[in-house]
Amino acid sequence: MPIPRKVLNLLEDLIGSENVYTDEAILYAYSWDSGSLPLFSLLSDKFRFMPDVVVKAKCIEDVVNTLKIANQEKIPVTPRGAGTSLSGNCIPVKGGILLDLTSMNKIKEVNSDDRIAIVEPGVVHRNLEEELHEHGMFFPPEPGSADMCTIGGMIANNASGVRACKYGTTRDWVLSLKVALPNGEIIDTGTRALKDASGYNLTQLFIGSEGTLGVIVEATLKLFPLPEHKALIIAGYSSLDEAIKAAQLILRKLTPSSLELVTEKYVETMNKVLKRLKYPQCKAVIMIEVDGSKHEVEGQVDIVTRECKAVNPEALEVYWDEKDREELWHARHYAGFIILRMFDKAEIKIKAVHIHDVGLPLSKILDYLKFAEEEASKLGISVLPFGHLGDGNLHVNWYVDPQKEIDIQAAIKLTKKLAQKAVELGGTVSAEHGVGALRAPYMKLQHAPLIDYMRKIKAIFDPNNIMNPGKLWPEGDEKDFLEKLLEAYHQNV
Repeated sequence: MPIPRKVLNLLEDLIGSENVYTDEAILYAYSWDSGSLPLFSLLSDKFRFMPDVVVKAKCIEDVVNTLKIANQEKIPVTPRGAGTSLSGNCIPVKGGILLDLTSMNKIKEVNSDDRIAIVEPGVVHRNLEEELHEHGMFFPPEPGSADMCTIGGMIANNASGVRACKYGTTRDWVLSLKVALPNGEIIDTGTRALKDASGYNLTQLFIGSEGTLGVIVEATLKLFPLPEHKALIIAGYSSLDEAIKAAQLILRKLTPSSLELVTEKYVETMNKVLKRLKYPQCKAVIMIEVDGSKHEVEGQVDIVTRECKAVNPEALEVYWDEKDREELWHARHYAGFIILRMFDKAEIKIKAVHIHDVGLPLSKILDYLKFAEEEASKLGISVLPFGHLGDGNLHVNWYVDPQKEIDIQAAIKLTKKLAQKAVELGGTVSAEHGVGALRAPYMKLQHAPLIDYMRKIKAIFDPNNIMNPGKLWPEGDEKDFLEKLLEAYHQNV
C-alpha cells in the first residue's frame, strides 16, 4: 500500500525535502544489497522489493522523527548502511521507509587511555581504522567489505571476518549502544567501562538483531593496541584433508590472528588478478597470519612453519613485507567476486552465486566439506568452498543459471541439505552474514523452540512490527526464495 501524500509531506517538513526521495530510479537502487536475492528481480517482478520512500537521516533527531511517524502510521522501516549485506538484511521486503544512515558518519571520540571510540552508525570501517591508527589503536573485526561497510551495519549483523580467529566478532568489541526505539524513545544500553556485571545485557541483544528492534544511532567501541609486527604464512597442499590437518596442528599450539582456507578454483582466479605475487597453485591453500611483538611473531612463525611442514606441503612461504601481505590479502578479501573470472563473459551475465555461511565445530569441518562435495556431485553442481578455517566459518559457494529450472531445483535441494547438515553437526545456519530474508526459512532448523521467544522479545520493543519486518524468521510463507523463484519460473513458462 503506497504511503499517503500527507505522510510524505510530514517527512519532508521534519527531515527536509532534500533528504526524502521518491524517485523510482533511487528507490530501485535501494532495493539491492550485495547478495544474490536482488538478482532474482531481473527474472520476476515478485522479487523487486522497492521501498516507497528513502529517508536520508543526518542526525538522531531525523531518525526519531522518522520512527515516530512510521510507528503512528504502522509503516515498515528498514535501516540501511552501505548495503554490503549478503542475505537481504537491508532489503525492504515489505516496502515502506528505507532509512539511510550513511550520512551519520562522525567519529565523535577516540580515547586511547580508556581504549574506546564513540562513533555514529554511518562511519565506514576503513575510515575508522585510519583514524584509530593515528592513535596506535585498532578495531579488530574486519569483514571482507571493510573498505565500504559501516559500523552500524556491522553491529546490526554481528559481522566478523578474517581476524575473528583471534579477536572474535563485532559483539566482542561493543561496550554500549544508543538506540532509537520504534516509538522514538532513545535508550543507552551500556557504559564506557570495559567490564559490566549489572543486569540484563541489552547491548548484546541489539547486536545481530538486524534492525528488527530499533535503530542504532551511536556506538561505544572497545579498542586494542596495534600489533607491532605481523607475518603471513601461506602453505599449499595436494588435498583438503592435508590442509585441514595442518590447520588443526597449528590451532593446538597457538591462536593466529587469521587462519583462512582457499581452494583450487579460487587460487586460480586470484592469481589472474595478482600482479607481482602468486598463491601456490594447489588443491587447498591455507593462509595464517600472526601478530604481536617482534619476538612473539618470530616465535609464532617458527611454530606455524614447523606444523605446516609436518603435513608435507607442496609449497610454503613466509611474507614479512607489509605490501606483500596487503596484496595477497586484497585478493583473498574479494575472492567471492574474483571467482567470476572462471566464467566466460557471456556466462557471467546469467550466473548467480549462492553463498552458504555456516559455522561448525572445528572437528567437523572436514566432514562437512566432504558431505557438501558428495551431495553437490549427485546434483551436478560444482561447489567452491573457502572461508575462515580458524573459527569454523565456511562459505560453500556455487553458481547456477537462475533461468534454468533444473539449476533452480538442484540449488533448492543442496541449500536445504547443507543447512540441515550444519545444524546436525552442532553448527549454525549463519556464522557472519546474518539471516536477513534469504536465510529466514532455515532459522527453524536451528532455533525452532526459540523463535516464539524471539518474537515475544521483538513485540516488547516493536509492538507494531514496523522494524525491518520479514527478517530473521519467515512471516507467513516459509518457502525459501529459491522455491519462490521456481514458482515464478513455472508461472512465466
